[in-house]
Amino acid sequence: MIESLNELNKFKGSMKESTTIKIYTYIDKGLQIIAIPKCGTRYLDETKYDEYNETFRSKLHTFLNDNLKTYFVSRDPIEHFKSALLTETISRFNKEGDSIWQNLLNIPFGHWHKELYKELYTEYLIRNWDINFIDLHDLNEF
Repeated sequence: MIESLNELNKFKGSMKESTTIKIYTYIDKGLQIIAIPKCGTRYLDETKYDEYNETFRSKLHTFLNDNLKTYFVSRDPIEHFKSALLTETISRFNKEGDSIWQNLLNIPFGHWHKELYKELYTEYLIRNWDINFIDLHDLNEF
């Protein structure tokens, strides 16, 4: 287990950044919502947010506002992977002549990275973030 920010930075340095994280801020409601591709971003893009930022995992902490209640839209990782697989195969299926599995498991891409949840959870624990989790299926109700 990674136990310090130095270890976390070494861990992050060994990974390629590709999956972007989107932060939607709603000042009048006193909240911000964090979402990753395939986890409600299309729906959130249509809402009336006051501020929008897009960043990589390593910079997420710079956008979190302690004065706002923060929510993270989560999705079952297997369901997320299947959705990303469908999206990515439509646009990349054997484009480079490589096996699609090689592409998905070894090359990070915009909708999925095999270390995404592990890294976010590790950073969540180390930084002791006050983040509430919303399941993707409950986003409409929220």
